[in-house]
Amino acid sequence: MSAALASLTPESCKVLLHQDMPGESSAIRAVRTYLLHCLQSDQPVLLEGEPGCGKAYVARLIHRLDRPNGPFVAMTVQDDPAEMMARAEAGSLFLDEISDLSPEAQNGLLRLFRAADGEASPRVIVASSRDLASLVAQEKFHAELYLRINVLHVTLPPLRERKQDIAALCQQWARQENLAPHGVAESGVLWLLQQHWPGNVRQLRNLLHRAAVQNPNGHLDDAALRCAFGETQEAEAGSPLAEPFATILSRYLTPFLEAHGEHVQDLHARIVEEVERPLFRLVLQATAGNQLRAAAMLGLNRNTLRKRMRHLGVEAERS
Repeated sequence: MSAALASLTPESCKVLLHQDMPGESSAIRAVRTYLLHCLQSDQPVLLEGEPGCGKAYVARLIHRLDRPNGPFVAMTVQDDPAEMMARAEAGSLFLDEISDLSPEAQNGLLRLFRAADGEASPRVIVASSRDLASLVAQEKFHAELYLRINVLHVTLPPLRERKQDIAALCQQWARQENLAPHGVAESGVLWLLQQHWPGNVRQLRNLLHRAAVQNPNGHLDDAALRCAFGETQEAEAGSPLAEPFATILSRYLTPFLEAHGEHVQDLHARIVEEVERPLFRLVLQATAGNQLRAAAMLGLNRNTLRKRMRHLGVEAERS
């Protein structure tokens, strides 16, 4: 059993996890439940999820509940693994975006794991926005290192899959960070629920900070949030066709890139999929599910359309 549960009961940890990871979606409740199991072990934790999902936040939360009296050492891909491991002794070593490690650095980290077998060492927490199992299959990540770090595996859900938690997240930040004296108004929450959130929790938090600076004394209602988001009611009231597609795409990409910075991976493939999925669904609706006609409309071979539909999880529903 880890140091955390020597001083905190499982019930106390459960309460603290709920306070620091608010929300009642099935996705976030499953994460909290699994983190409780993680706190009963000293084994490495692998956090996977899209950029902006809160992997670094969860890493610090694990440390705070598990080894609060030791140091929390955040290692970058440029740091020396041996030096960072020594600095994190009796604490936690966090390595963000481990997939960015060079092959040499991966081998160095693996040697440290081998040398530390059976000895006291820091709690190792690693994070990745990329699918490490896929990288191992492509021989782009060391297979043995993956086995070493993939003992306790937590996948953090994107915000679009846990939108019902948005109100609770806003309340938490408004309270803890004094973002706005009256919090987020109901109209503001309803508007937030309609957004896609490509930058996930980080994008939402950045938006609230920006809106709070612009409206220090009032409710953060839908108008205030739209303004902070860069939208205007006038633009929204116009015809969708009056707005060039490049403008719409730019509005999507700008906050995405702001939230993710240099950690964006496979951006072209992701954007293509984001466009293809609704496009295929709309065309299939227009053709009453007829894939041959849909392929003709799209200028694709029918087999190519079927292959892309399977990949994207798009189903043709005949009316």
